[in-house]
Amino acid sequence: MSEHTEASKPETAKTEADLNGIMDAIDRSQAVIEFTPDGTIITANENFLGALGYELEEIQGSHHRIFVDPSYAETADYREFWKRLNKGVFDTGQYKRITKGGKEIWIQASYNPVFDENGLVSKVVKFATDITDQKIREIEAQAREAEQKTVMQDMLENINSATNQIDSGTTQIASSSQSLASGASEQAASLEEISASLEELSSMTNQNADNATQASTLSDEAQANADKGSQEMVAMNEANWGWRLSRKTYARKSTCVIVIQPISTCL
Repeated sequence: MSEHTEASKPETAKTEADLNGIMDAIDRSQAVIEFTPDGTIITANENFLGALGYELEEIQGSHHRIFVDPSYAETADYREFWKRLNKGVFDTGQYKRITKGGKEIWIQASYNPVFDENGLVSKVVKFATDITDQKIREIEAQAREAEQKTVMQDMLENINSATNQIDSGTTQIASSSQSLASGASEQAASLEEISASLEELSSMTNQNADNATQASTLSDEAQANADKGSQEMVAMNEANWGWRLSRKTYARKSTCVIVIQPISTCL
């Protein structure tokens, strides 16, 4: 054995010790699970098993899909996820997973392809942290923000609607003002026409009054003439009657004379 080989042993041992120390620290602080390149479960630490509610014997040999929503497990996106890992592509992010009891949890995780001496992916190691409480708060905050945006949007729509109504009302007021001004002008013209008509009616009334006065005067004169004519007719009738009466009386007297006379002679 060469001196170089003997010298390298302490360094290799130190490196392995460091790596083991790092792995122990990760194992204590994070949930760790290992998969074959196609997603079959190899092993998992206590943190992972405790977070998902499984015993190791329950999951070894099963596929990773037992931790995801069944509908998502059937998607092309999920199949592509494992194809990328099998090709050695690193993946990290926040993921929703399903526990043994069917409860949803959220993890912050990284999927790390591990290569063998030939450069091929021999397994995939996932390091994860349970962030369910944090994610729930984020989801609730996002829901409140969305609700506030909806409320603000409704308020803005109401303000816009009110503004449009005000604009419409202003236009109507302006139109009404113009109509009122036009109506006032028409009313003034109508009043002038009415005033002229009243003056004409007053003039006609005065003329009719004059005509009535004249007619009354003429009527009085005609009545006076009629009364005078009537009196004259009465006088004439009385005179004529007297004349006729005297004539009859005279005739009677003359007859008697004529009648009597022969008798007297005869005697």
